[in-house]
Amino acid sequence: MNKQQHLNKLLELNLCPVPVQLTTDGTPEGTVKKPVIKGWTTFATIPTKEEFAKWPTHNTYGIVCGKISCNLEIIDFDEKHKKGIFEDWKTLLLVIDGGKELFEKCVITKTINNGYHILYFCDEIEGNQDLATAADGKDVYIETR
Repeated sequence: MNKQQHLNKLLELNLCPVPVQLTTDGTPEGTVKKPVIKGWTTFATIPTKEEFAKWPTHNTYGIVCGKISCNLEIIDFDEKHKKGIFEDWKTLLLVIDGGKELFEKCVITKTINNGYHILYFCDEIEGNQDLATAADGKDVYIETR
């Protein structure tokens, strides 16, 4: 599937893609993703294929989470702040009753910074929430988006 077919599939699934520019944050492992479309946080509807075709072409796209994308939410495991946090979580999940079955149902993607996203849909969006942070509170290891 080429990039345009992939983007069209996202639109058909009622998910809202947005082109992003990748830049470094100054750290060896840090890449920052910045949407190139102004006002993307206030989209009321998913752009049509015709509107989307007018946007700047980029090699990298994100998906806008929340109501606009059928209440898509993700759990973001940030490996650049805590190496191994995803595997630690996975190890804990697999030892609980039903954990293996739950893990096998997860849609998991690798991020640009070698972290992981678990994608899921929920009934109610509550916004970003920190789930695991450094003891000093400066770095967020796991959060919802």
